[in-house]
Amino acid sequence: MKEKIKKLFDKILNLNSLEILDLVNLISKKFNISLKEKESFNQNNNMIKKKEEEENIKKNIIIKSIGNASKISLIRMIREITNFNLKKAKDISENLPYEITEDLSEEKKYKDIKDKLIKIGLEVE
Repeated sequence: MKEKIKKLFDKILNLNSLEILDLVNLISKKFNISLKEKESFNQNNNMIKKKEEEENIKKNIIIKSIGNASKISLIRMIREITNFNLKKAKDISENLPYEITEDLSEEKKYKDIKDKLIKIGLEVE
């Protein structure tokens, strides 16, 4: 950070709240920034942050039962989704229900995997 800016910032830190308010109003007038524009900017930022937070929420799929699917197709799907070895996938297929806890945070990825599982006849949640 430039020394000039740092000194200015240090001076601002020493202002009281009324002086800061005056400074904000002065800057707003000088650069033609209305409070409505600032509020709109803040709202847009909040919406973007909220959307990012929602996308970062992990989504899991629970395979409840084998349903109409064959055991082999279940094992193949488990291996495809989780990259587990054959023995681990077989153990999972024999001990349902099983929660797939892979990173399925992307909505498209979540829907694609869930659709594949339903397509082969599994009961999922």
